[in-house]
Amino acid sequence: MRISYLCPEHLKFALTIESWTNLVELTAEAIDWLDRNDKVYDVWMLVAYAATSCALVQVNMLHAVVSQRAPI
Repeated sequence: MRISYLCPEHLKFALTIESWTNLVELTAEAIDWLDRNDKVYDVWMLVAYAATSCALVQVNMLHAVVSQRAPI
């Protein structure tokens, strides 16, 4: 079942397909960089927000891909 949501009028969603694609690629690169540079975990509190944001973008993309393949 798909969820339909209307954005309130006072909020403007201006993310284009091109910028979303770029965001997905950049977050994947950031996650790979964190994996290769584990010393940054010494400042974990500074990295946690950015790493979580990257992960959420990737999970959202995975969810979109999976939901396109799932029968309705």
